[in-house]
Amino acid sequence: MKNISWYKLLGVLLVICVGLSFAGLECPPKKEGQEEEITLQWWRVNFDDSRDMLELANGFSAVYPNIKVEIKTFTFAEYEEALVDAISASTAEENKGPDILSIHNDWLPRWQDRLQAMPESSDNYEHLNLREYEDTFVEVAATELTDENQIYACPLYVDTLALYYNQDLLDSAGVPNAPATWEDFSAAVEKMTVQEAGEIIQSGAAMGTSTNINRSTDILELLMLQNGTQMINDDNTKITFDASQVDAEGEAFNPGVIATTYYTDFANAQKATYTWNLNQDYSIDAFVSGKTAMMMNYSFRQETLEDKSANLNYRIAPSPQIGEGQSEVNYPNYWAMAVSNKTKYPDQAWEFVEFMTGYDIAKAYLDVTERPPARRDIIAEVKDDPVLGVFAEQALSARSWWKPDNRQVEVIFARMIDDINVGRSSVEQAMSQAQQSAQQLIKDE
Repeated sequence: MKNISWYKLLGVLLVICVGLSFAGLECPPKKEGQEEEITLQWWRVNFDDSRDMLELANGFSAVYPNIKVEIKTFTFAEYEEALVDAISASTAEENKGPDILSIHNDWLPRWQDRLQAMPESSDNYEHLNLREYEDTFVEVAATELTDENQIYACPLYVDTLALYYNQDLLDSAGVPNAPATWEDFSAAVEKMTVQEAGEIIQSGAAMGTSTNINRSTDILELLMLQNGTQMINDDNTKITFDASQVDAEGEAFNPGVIATTYYTDFANAQKATYTWNLNQDYSIDAFVSGKTAMMMNYSFRQETLEDKSANLNYRIAPSPQIGEGQSEVNYPNYWAMAVSNKTKYPDQAWEFVEFMTGYDIAKAYLDVTERPPARRDIIAEVKDDPVLGVFAEQALSARSWWKPDNRQVEVIFARMIDDINVGRSSVEQAMSQAQQSAQQLIKDE
């Protein structure tokens, strides 16, 4: 990802604080009750350049000179534990953790009791209401980051799974276009898979297993959601992804089993779509080396691919969908800004969150990171962008589900895939066991 230039940052601050007449913007007036000198701590994962983020955050201090923002970054591996320790050690007299923290999009069920919901507007502070929030951000943010009409976080961006494909391998196999449906995807996989003496020499796609496929459980969840699987009941008390449904003709079917079977069949040597097994290289490495033609992944993987091979002739297409007559469904992965319930400055902290996710800074963040926007107004501006367009449009149809513990759900889904791959369980047995294990997470709360 590119670093933001100093002149561009200066331009952003001028737009915010000087008030360019053609943009109709003006520096917000200083509000009463803000004379106290305040320092806000923002803790986040080091996925973005901390210097760039500090420069963007400094724009807030230009508007509110009495408020200083400090940013502390962590590796993903250490981040959540550091948060838990600091918040647990905080008291009413001393906050040893952050005022603002970044949370992953599926953390709210585990983190809600540590967060301060957005306050209502007052004479000194104007905050978003739920209707404004829903009008501003894509639907999945309102689904995942709000609860009982309260707002708990605002997203900086929304990434989604898309289809990466090797143009040279598709051309060589006579596949003229990236597959738009999973039926087309299966047909393309069959054309591009090359076996010799039972060994896979060239894989059509990195699909079917758990351990050697990046974000394998996300891909499976995408398939389940696209196929109409109800992952959990409406009041989030019962896991239902193994539940049967009845079609229009009155026939029972299990959409979760169908989706899981489809996924694991790519690693089943008895199936026509067999293209992957546990002996294959890790999916990203296999794609970079030209050993697999397609993989599902997020927008940020472009940087990984370019670092590993500048000469790789790859393209990105929208995620395949079920087919005609089915609503488009995509799978999200993003981080959002929330406020700790240990902060002494909830209004100011939320003012900062809204500032950072407002149009001007969100647009500057896009320029810095090239991450797909979460704001509807910015999506409208970049939907035709050759790099961001696919991911930006997919954010509008991103869907997820309430996971009682996202970490354990991932373990459960990976184990389910493994059990099917090695023949420990049938798909039906593995799904049933996975549902029971996931349900226990709710009982253990």
